[in-house]
Amino acid sequence: MKKNFLCFVILFILMAMTLPNIAFAGGDTGCLAIDKKDVDKLEWIIYPSSGFIPHPDNYYHSDYANSKRDGENGKYCFVDADGNELTPFIYDKYFRSFGGYAVAIKDGKYGLIDENGKEVIPFLYDFLFERHSYDVDLIVAQIGEKRGCINFNNEVVIDFVYDKMNLSVDNPTLFTVNAGDKMGCIDIDENVIVDFIYDGFMYYYRDEGLVCFHNGYAVVKKSEKYGLIDTNGYEIIPCTFDEKYLPYLERYCEGLILAYAKNSDEMFGYIDKDRNWVIEPRFYDAWAYNISNFRNGIAIVCLEKNKPIIIDTKGEPIVPDIFSYGSVSPGARGFESWYGDGLLVQVNGLGYGIMKPPTTTAKLSAIPTSSIVLVNGKSVSFDAYNIEGRNYFMLRDLAFVLSGTNKQFEVGWDSNTDAISLLNNKPYTVLGGEMGAKGDDNKTPTPTSSKIFLDGKDVSFTAYNIDGRNYFMLREIGQAFDFGIEWDEANNTIVIDTNI
Repeated sequence: MKKNFLCFVILFILMAMTLPNIAFAGGDTGCLAIDKKDVDKLEWIIYPSSGFIPHPDNYYHSDYANSKRDGENGKYCFVDADGNELTPFIYDKYFRSFGGYAVAIKDGKYGLIDENGKEVIPFLYDFLFERHSYDVDLIVAQIGEKRGCINFNNEVVIDFVYDKMNLSVDNPTLFTVNAGDKMGCIDIDENVIVDFIYDGFMYYYRDEGLVCFHNGYAVVKKSEKYGLIDTNGYEIIPCTFDEKYLPYLERYCEGLILAYAKNSDEMFGYIDKDRNWVIEPRFYDAWAYNISNFRNGIAIVCLEKNKPIIIDTKGEPIVPDIFSYGSVSPGARGFESWYGDGLLVQVNGLGYGIMKPPTTTAKLSAIPTSSIVLVNGKSVSFDAYNIEGRNYFMLRDLAFVLSGTNKQFEVGWDSNTDAISLLNNKPYTVLGGEMGAKGDDNKTPTPTSSKIFLDGKDVSFTAYNIDGRNYFMLREIGQAFDFGIEWDEANNTIVIDTNI
């Protein structure tokens, strides 16, 4: 297993070597550690003690073997955490327990057993796709060359009609399937969630399984180019990237990608989806593989070798400089520091505890957009803001200006449900107050909490509330309604074209 994983990491590092100036970053796993004298400097979900033994099933990843091999017949049995044998030596291959269940093989067929070794799904299948969480009683199975979905009562939930079918890490009821030679996504009721327009999905290596939608995103392929979509099918990054850029796309998390600059002594930093440095490379290692990805606004990195710190999305440390590397308890392997909703910390002299993640102190700034805006060649003055290098416009202003063009759209608002509805190719209903005066002061934006529906479908946009008004990223709106957006750097001009 470790050998397979190492080969996978090496493969992507070699791929990244073809990239100019920036390269893919990976690393090892581990946990944080502090001295006993510093324990009260942190907030705790579970206070450190020798009585708390971390269980591998709660780690962000798990690679915990729950089986033992008979040296004489080569078969495996299922064991508990103390190594006690729970089943006879009847299984063809070792297996692991996740969430109280384990996929096993017997006489060449796959089945599912629970933590006591009891058969849950009979050994009838040519393959079962292992999950890392069984919060719903669903599993993808294969009979012959066809795949479908069954529940823990061995009842067929989705018929075995698909040549390709894989699960999602983030949503256990979302499946990638094929329709002919195209790929899309369906839910458990076989409603289409992502249209069948892609040539393929990039599946992430997770132990012995391949899964899509990791950290809320999936890499997709269209016409030999790659992009990134969310679980609603919205293209976060359009399919314009060559294969050599796959390492970037796979590392996208909370708008940032872990990477290193080859010409900077292999120091690590973070780039955005346009490959611009957001946090300049100044970290010594990409510590803990997935930990160095941002999660809930924080990441673990090293400003000094072997000295981990926690940073916010500005790259600034947000907790005391008290951490070192820790090791997990005996018998657990392949863990990471995220433990449920907290961080696993080894406290020397006390034991293990679960640290409450710090709240990021980084504040965004919304700066009035100074650029000229041309709409179909005509100069238009918008009340717009630049936030972290991206331009944000009000939906009603854009709908007002584009009404009557072939890219017009309607905007609705439901105050009871706090929901915004957008309708493609519908004339805009003027309410009054559109195209108000431009702001002239910097503002502090907050993420928009409203739900957004496009033609009745729940979608996700990057949006902020500024003084009670919602501003949306212009490029994402352009992608949603298929109008062109170009940047004329020489003339500091944003060009909007509805004829593209």
